[in-house]
Amino acid sequence: MRKEPSDVDQLTKLLMKSMNSSNEPNFFGMCARCNDEIVGEENGLVAMDRMYHVPCFTCTMCGCRLRGMHFYSMENKPYCEPCYVNSLEKCVVCARPITDR
Repeated sequence: MRKEPSDVDQLTKLLMKSMNSSNEPNFFGMCARCNDEIVGEENGLVAMDRMYHVPCFTCTMCGCRLRGMHFYSMENKPYCEPCYVNSLEKCVVCARPITDR
């Protein structure tokens, strides 16, 4: 039976890859989504305390690009505003999303 890598194993692998890649003069970081190098600051962004390639920073549900847009983080995953609102509980009377608790 094949054992799935633990979170610690995955983070260790990512850290080692990041350390080995840091010789690149334009190295920006490692993408939290695809785990590949981000070379050049213009090719990456920082959101939710993690680095992403610009094309990798997308809504978890619909896949739209989120750079420069308002987004929400649920369970440490990015969501665009429409997908976030659609994920909220709805009022049983009016069927509108419940935004206040």
